[in-house]
Amino acid sequence: MELKSKETTLGFDRMLKDYEVAEKLGCCKSTVWVWLKGNPAFPQPIRTGPKSTRFRESEVDEYLESRKGVE
Repeated sequence: MELKSKETTLGFDRMLKDYEVAEKLGCCKSTVWVWLKGNPAFPQPIRTGPKSTRFRESEVDEYLESRKGVE
């Protein structure tokens, strides 16, 4: 049995920084913020502090799956 992330084992979702989301999407981090503002289907960030936001890895993965075959 292969385990993908902590979400699979503990019920937690890994939280990604904007540069980690950019790596998964194959773009730069400024593009992540442009897409966030222009695409309502894009995963929404969670504010974790006054100057800190994170994205749920499961939502980013779902977004990637939904984009397969598009464009």
